[in-house]
Amino acid sequence: LKPIYTKFDEFSKTGDADAAGKLYHDQAVVVEKGEKATFGREEIVKMLKEFFEKVGPHKFVTSNESYQGTDDYLIAQCDVEVHPEKGGDILKGKTLHIWKKQDGNWLLYHEEYEKLIINSENCESPKAINNHQKEKINQRPKAIHYSGQEVKDVLTARYDAMEKHCQTGDIEKVAEFYHSDGVMIERGVSVAYGRAQAPTDSLALPTPEEPPIQLLKEVVDLMEINQPCPFEKSNEKYEGCEDFLILTCDSTLSSVKRGTETAKVIQIWKKDQGKWTIYHEEYEVKK
Repeated sequence: LKPIYTKFDEFSKTGDADAAGKLYHDQAVVVEKGEKATFGREEIVKMLKEFFEKVGPHKFVTSNESYQGTDDYLIAQCDVEVHPEKGGDILKGKTLHIWKKQDGNWLLYHEEYEKLIINSENCESPKAINNHQKEKINQRPKAIHYSGQEVKDVLTARYDAMEKHCQTGDIEKVAEFYHSDGVMIERGVSVAYGRAQAPTDSLALPTPEEPPIQLLKEVVDLMEINQPCPFEKSNEKYEGCEDFLILTCDSTLSSVKRGTETAKVIQIWKKDQGKWTIYHEEYEVKK
C-alpha cells in the first residue's frame, strides 16, 4: 500500500481530486462514521474536491497503524492527522481502509472515518512528522490468515441462523447480524447505511434528521418482498484475516412473490468486541 498512499499524498498537495478519485473502486463507499455514506467514484470525487478546497494543500500523518490482508483484500487502520501546508488548524481522526484487487490493481473499496476534529494538542514538529513517516515505512502487514475452510466454518452457523430468521420474518434478529456502521450496496445503484438509525417499521418514513436510505429499512423491504426467502449459495470463495472474513458467491433466492432470482454477492464480516457482523455487503441481481 505504501506506493499508493504516496500517490494520494501527492494528489492531496496538488489538490487533484480527479486523480485521487482514480484510486477508488467504481463501487466504492466512503462512510463518515455515525453520519452518512457516499457511494460511487463520481460522488466521492465531488466530496474530495470539497475537502481539498476547504483545507488546501496538505499532508497526512499517520500513527497506530494496523495492516491485515487476504488474497483479494488489504485492510489498513490508523490514527490520522491532516496538516495544512499553509498553516491553520491540524485535524485529527481515525480511519479504516479496505482495498480490493481488481484486474491486478488495488483500489480503495470501503473507507470509514470519524469526523475530523481540530487537534487541540501542540502541533508536531517537522522532526516528529518525519518520525511518523519513518514508522509508517517500517510497518509490516500482519501475517494472520485463515484458510477458506476455517472462514466457512465460522460463517456457516451464522448463515444458518440468519436464514431461519429470514424465513420467519424476524426483522430484529436479522438486523443483529449487521454492523451498526454497516453498508448494503446494490451494485451501480445505491447504498444503504447504518443499522442503528433505521426504523423498525418498513412503512415509516425517515425524518429529516435521518439518512434517506438506511440499511435496516433495506433489509425489511427485501424480506417483505421475498418472504419466505430460503437462499442457496454456490461458487463460494472464503477469505479471512484477523478481524475480517469475506465471502464472494452466487446466491439463489426463492420466494412466492418473485419466484427464483440469482445474484452475485460480496459480504465482508467485521469482528468488534469478539462478535462477527456484516460490515459491507454488495449484491447485483442477474437479469
